[in-house]
Amino acid sequence: MSRPSQRYVDFTRLPTGSKSVLVVLGALVVLGILGLVKIFPSTPRGFLPEYRMSALDKLQAASLARSARRESADGRVDEAVIGWQAAIANDPGDPGLHRGLIETLLAPAEVPQKHLTLGAANAFFLLRLTQTNAADLDLTARLLSRYGLDGFLVSFLQPGEDRLTREQASAYLKALFHLNSMEAFASNWSRNSNSLATDPEMRLYLAAWQAGWGPPSGIRVANDQLAAALTNPATANLARRLTLSVAASRSDIHAFERALQELSDARGDRIRDHLAHWRLLVRIGQRDRAVTLARDFATPAETAGEVAALADAYNSLGLTDSAATLLESQMPAFNYSPEIWQRLGELYLQKQRWGDLRALAFQVRASDRIPLNQIGLTWYWEGLAELNLGRPDSARENMKRVAEYPPEDPATAFRIATGLQQNGFPDQATQLLTRLEKDFGDRASYWLQVVVAAHESKRFDIMEAAARRGYALATNNPVFINNYAACLLVQRTNAPLAVQLTLKRLSTSPNDAGANLNHALALLQNGRLDDAERILNRFSGTELTPGNRTILDFARFELNLRRGNREAALKAYRAIDPSQLMPPQVIWLEKSYSDLTRGG
Repeated sequence: MSRPSQRYVDFTRLPTGSKSVLVVLGALVVLGILGLVKIFPSTPRGFLPEYRMSALDKLQAASLARSARRESADGRVDEAVIGWQAAIANDPGDPGLHRGLIETLLAPAEVPQKHLTLGAANAFFLLRLTQTNAADLDLTARLLSRYGLDGFLVSFLQPGEDRLTREQASAYLKALFHLNSMEAFASNWSRNSNSLATDPEMRLYLAAWQAGWGPPSGIRVANDQLAAALTNPATANLARRLTLSVAASRSDIHAFERALQELSDARGDRIRDHLAHWRLLVRIGQRDRAVTLARDFATPAETAGEVAALADAYNSLGLTDSAATLLESQMPAFNYSPEIWQRLGELYLQKQRWGDLRALAFQVRASDRIPLNQIGLTWYWEGLAELNLGRPDSARENMKRVAEYPPEDPATAFRIATGLQQNGFPDQATQLLTRLEKDFGDRASYWLQVVVAAHESKRFDIMEAAARRGYALATNNPVFINNYAACLLVQRTNAPLAVQLTLKRLSTSPNDAGANLNHALALLQNGRLDDAERILNRFSGTELTPGNRTILDFARFELNLRRGNREAALKAYRAIDPSQLMPPQVIWLEKSYSDLTRGG
């Protein structure tokens, strides 16, 4: 019988050379596997979110970066951008890759508007990576300035405006000018004039400021400087754009339109220049002409910001249908930008287009591009739509979802909370409002809204705390006096202070039913039964709101209870609607009724 073949290799019997080959091959396999495993940190320690990469990722990122630099050097910006994006995807934490992308976008004479979102996002990420070092802040300032993101630029640089680099100061001053912050421009120019005096562009900005907002003695020289710049091809478009601002400040429509026409002929006009034209026409009483120009405007927007600005302009001119059509058409093109879909939703809400609002809410939630902290707004919209379409149960379920996905933006959250309260959803309103204390806790108006929502949701603990905080911020305001006094009365604590506060409130509104009833309650708690009775006898109850009618019956119950008039107290008790009372009042009422009826 033949011996069966072996199913394994005995490595101990291999020649020495063969063993070495196997060891090398094994090592190569291990290294190859390690090269594919993402075990190396890409981002700095403590950076969130944390990114890791493999050795192969690092090599690929370097190769892709070299290709991107070649494309950029040859003027192929789109191809270079794709290369930088691929490189960054392999090694997100390498600051040099983000700098390369930004420098590519800054290389052309005109920055490509279609890459605005990408460029800004990478600039902000770069600042986080390098903890806002001066060189990267310079780079970011240049990019934001070229893109015209003046609001962002000012918010970044304003905290350190007394220690700006030359690059930052130049971008900051331009942004202040564009935002029409002329006092800030003047003070910051004084601070940075030595470093910027030789900058040709900044000299033109200064001339424009002097022509429109400077002392009269310098206007003529400034106008001459702008006129000279118009004859120089290198500075003509900037001079024309600055002339637009000067002309607008003087309401000089002829100078404005001449400069705008020259910009258009040179293909240097921007959408914001035309929006400024329409605003000027409205200001000088030519609204109809502004509406006609807006209707006929056909220049396509290149960024979500331009779409939003156009929609706002249409809306301000009463062209709401044009605004809605524009936003609807541009939503997919700009990746469901919040600037677009949130405006569209507000337009549907304004026009009470409930079916469209509901459909938009579905559409936005179906997109994987929308962050979770923006989803709450869509549930609120859908809830409003369902409520107005006659489906209250569905609306209630939608509104519960709002509190599960609270908006990150405090102003949006406050606006939604107010809407929830006004539409009959005080529980969800209270949940949202209590999360906003750190943002609005120093404002009495915030605490008033909390009081209203908590009162309707019967959350007395929240209502009392909010009334106390609001009163501390607005001690002499009658509304806050009344709210705090009401809480003292509900708690049945500090009756003497309650009398003082209700009397103070009554002095400002002697005919207010609620103020009179609260004062009567305070008098009862202080044992001044005859004074309280005189106030209560003024009311028949039929002219009161359900809440005040319940307070009237509640007060009559207490008056007769204190006087020992059992039958009158029981009659008042039977008229009380407990749903109109706060929990501590219900507890006191039921205990008092139990004591009154004990033993028959």
